[in-house]
Amino acid sequence: MIFNGTTRILQEGVDVARLVRFCASLSESDWSEWDFRQNTYEVHKNTQTYPFLWDVAPEKKKNMIGWDLVSPHIEFLESEFSGRCTKAMLARLTSGTGISEHSDGGQLADIHRCHLPIISGALVDFVVDGQPNTLSVGKWYELNNQLRHSVFNGEPVDRVHFIVDIKPNDKEYLL
Repeated sequence: MIFNGTTRILQEGVDVARLVRFCASLSESDWSEWDFRQNTYEVHKNTQTYPFLWDVAPEKKKNMIGWDLVSPHIEFLESEFSGRCTKAMLARLTSGTGISEHSDGGQLADIHRCHLPIISGALVDFVVDGQPNTLSVGKWYELNNQLRHSVFNGEPVDRVHFIVDIKPNDKEYLL
């Protein structure tokens, strides 16, 4: 387990304006082109993914469009956790839908799962270990993904988070 809490703030006051504009520039085709996550994991069926880096899946992916916007965030997290990024993605959760309760296991037990809300609001219910959490736009959070967690987007707009997984340098993965 990475830490004992449910969620913790890693950084506040993150300017997400450029990421918001980038999300607005993405077409529906951009959001639906890579469907590995929502087709592989039933709990993510209501999400769409725009991957920047995905190196622990059968189909490795690195998307350079937008990389200049996200690489400073990735560098911050890699430094924070003395590790390397294994996944970096925009994850969009459709308005009025959710991600059912689950916990992450296997190799995901050793990663730092970090969320930066980009488009969100007070009606997004993010529950970790039975505790409701409000993840505010412009703050980096670490989520304890070993605990049961779920999300419901009650907002009238789709919720978008920038999600990054950092593998500590002392852990090995089978790629």
